[in-house]
Amino acid sequence: MVKPANPEQVVAMEEWPVKTPEAPGAIERMKDTPHVVPLPAYDTKGNIIPPVLYRDALMGAVVRVIVKLRHWNIAAKPNTSDNSIDTYVADIESLRVLTSPGKAKAGRKIAQTDPGSPSKKHHVGS
Repeated sequence: MVKPANPEQVVAMEEWPVKTPEAPGAIERMKDTPHVVPLPAYDTKGNIIPPVLYRDALMGAVVRVIVKLRHWNIAAKPNTSDNSIDTYVADIESLRVLTSPGKAKAGRKIAQTDPGSPSKKHHVGS
């Protein structure tokens, strides 16, 4: 279990804020599991956002996500034809609201297809 730097950051599972009708039953089934350590999320001023406010503060916001990417190369067993295995794990370290919900620029055009798609044909000018 990840231990928080600040014990006040620990939230008991039964205290976790939920919004969907299915969530209370799921919380009840998990109440005896270890405490939850909330993902650090910060507002535009750098202040921590309490878990009970995550939904209001993050839904529709422009957010910077800090991700830790770890890689392990697991070597093949000696004297076998097996290949080595690459394993990657991405952990979200923290979130920071850059633009509050509802404050994003209105009228911005959004591409209907992925502009970075490899299926796009590149045209070379003459």
